[in-house]
Amino acid sequence: MQSSSTTAIWSRTWTAWIVMLTLMIIFSRQVKCEVTVLTNTTTSIKYCPYFHNRLARPQSQLSSCSWFRNQSCCYQAEIDSIFTDNIPLFNVNDQCRQSLTYLMCYICAPDQKDFYADRRLTICDDMCQDLYDACINATYKGDPIYYWYRNGREFCQGRQFQVQSYQSGKCYSIKRYENLLNIYQTGHAKQFFTSAYFYPYLVIALLPSLFSTLSWSY
Repeated sequence: MQSSSTTAIWSRTWTAWIVMLTLMIIFSRQVKCEVTVLTNTTTSIKYCPYFHNRLARPQSQLSSCSWFRNQSCCYQAEIDSIFTDNIPLFNVNDQCRQSLTYLMCYICAPDQKDFYADRRLTICDDMCQDLYDACINATYKGDPIYYWYRNGREFCQGRQFQVQSYQSGKCYSIKRYENLLNIYQTGHAKQFFTSAYFYPYLVIALLPSLFSTLSWSY
């Protein structure tokens, strides 16, 4: 009887330790993944042609375009100033407003030398179409966007942007920064549960259970 009880205790103990080790492995891999993403943005010197080729630097206080906090060409004050001179659209919905924000955040992108030259922005065709689809019912000069432009390419060109394919690697698209978006955007439970910050809390929550199990072995 005592042998059976001892076996059960050791079984619970080993189970608890296996759970702990598994969580620690997951946590370490998640941290490695996020550090890799952040490191990849800082491995070379970044120049900012929009701001007369000054160097991109960490900007921890960015509340807008926050996915560029680790390395940014802009300051928050500059965002506030430039965003007020946004594309003059009216009757915009939340999706359109978010798409416009993604567009204007190009001023903060540390790799903007790839798509901004001679004071002109080159946008990827996919982003132009996404922007057009999101804002198609917004009004410009009193009429809906679809009255002025038939598709995203026409919309971007009408705003004096150059347009290239995403595959060229020489245009601005929010798709370039999806990993950074996943790290820095907050306010969504999904991002918390898939981030490195979730696992330490989970380990801490399980510690009492682990120690309780271990105490039965003595």
